[in-house]
Amino acid sequence: MTERRVVEGADGALVLRPQEDGDTPFLARIFAASRAPSFLALGLPPAQVEQLVGLQHRAQTQAYRQRFPDAGFWILERDGEAVGRYVEDAPPGALHVVDIAVAPERHRRGLARAVLAEAQARAQALGLAMIAEVAADNGPSLALFEGLGFARLPSPDGVYIPVRWG
Repeated sequence: MTERRVVEGADGALVLRPQEDGDTPFLARIFAASRAPSFLALGLPPAQVEQLVGLQHRAQTQAYRQRFPDAGFWILERDGEAVGRYVEDAPPGALHVVDIAVAPERHRRGLARAVLAEAQARAQALGLAMIAEVAADNGPSLALFEGLGFARLPSPDGVYIPVRWG
């Protein structure tokens, strides 16, 4: 996977490029930004939180690579700077949004919306549905998917909410 894609967003173009080994520090940073606050809220010492979040990030990375060996792992760039990540798999009949994350300082700027809308256009052109699982406690992500026309499906565990478009 060597191709790059350009996605037009509300405030300019995003480049999606294949993830590389050198992206690990950036990926760890955006992962930590979403996970560390819940551990810190428990009163855990920052050093322990850093260890736990690092373990979780490595476990997630390994699990994604094992569960989705044919997925596309993309870095979102704006003006040459990494601003997010997008992982997309293609099981039969669908595009599966495995993960989408944007650096906290870039939230609420339409970046994830632009990437997902571009994926919807590709899915529609191919006659495919889109699926994803969103953490039940991630209200902003649920609102994003629902705003793009995804419907909630029954949750088997209450932790993740499956959503489907098309």
